[in-house]
Amino acid sequence: MANDHRRTDAGLAQEALLDDAGFLRGIVQRVVQEVLETEMTEHIG
Repeated sequence: MANDHRRTDAGLAQEALLDDAGFLRGIVQRVVQEVLETEMTEHIG
């Protein structure tokens, strides 16, 4: 019974994320920017 409840919650979360097309794009952009800044800082010294 609890398993069905979690499955419903996961389904609702998935629907919410799919409704926001820019959600994943924003996360990826922030992560890539952070990686690039870190690499540049390490390269420059």
